[in-house]
Amino acid sequence: MAQTVLITLTIAGPDTGPFDLYCVSGSGIVTGPFETGISRAALLAGYVSTLVPDTCGTIRVQSDNDDCPNYIDLVLPATTTTTTQTPTTTTTAAPGTTTTTTILITTSTTAAPTTTTTTSGGGGTTTTTTSAGTTTTTTSAGTTSTTTTTTTEAPTTTTTTLVAGCTSYDLFYNAILGDPDAQGSYTDCIGDTILFTISPSQTITFCAEPGTIVVTVGNPNVLETNNGPC
Repeated sequence: MAQTVLITLTIAGPDTGPFDLYCVSGSGIVTGPFETGISRAALLAGYVSTLVPDTCGTIRVQSDNDDCPNYIDLVLPATTTTTTQTPTTTTTAAPGTTTTTTILITTSTTAAPTTTTTTSGGGGTTTTTTSAGTTTTTTSAGTTSTTTTTTTEAPTTTTTTLVAGCTSYDLFYNAILGDPDAQGSYTDCIGDTILFTISPSQTITFCAEPGTIVVTVGNPNVLETNNGPC
């Protein structure tokens, strides 16, 4: 392995160069040159070396010139590397196959339209109104009014569609008798939020949408096991 280092000389006499690069320690040169024949102009402009050993803490820039064999030791600054990884939630269906599943719930409702019919004749007036499955008939004749109301159940159609992906889970409360019960919630396969309570050393099993289990009391002693699709 090697590290990449920018090496720049601010001053270099006209009789210096070409240059060789060594990795050194307090006791002197510890490796042979990892780069050779670098020109004075390149180092004055700023030379990028990709061959610096990972363990190298000081670079010696040595002039390979009989008239001017000078060198300078450059101490490398300490570096810190931080790696950030974005968490990904997946459901594994079979060895070597990874599937990300989304649950979609669609609900539609159909209601009957409203219709009003009015009939006038010599014997009076009759009005019939139909709305959402309810029919009302009113008949008026002279000074006598008769109202007849007939009610039927509204024809409502509800359709729910689920995309497969619900997962079976075991929750085990790793506690001793006498400890307070653990509590939490999860979202079931039709989108409802379900509350649960677990006693010490108890296990409960249910189907839930992945990533929706929340333990509000007893965490992290509530242990979760994914049993696969349900």
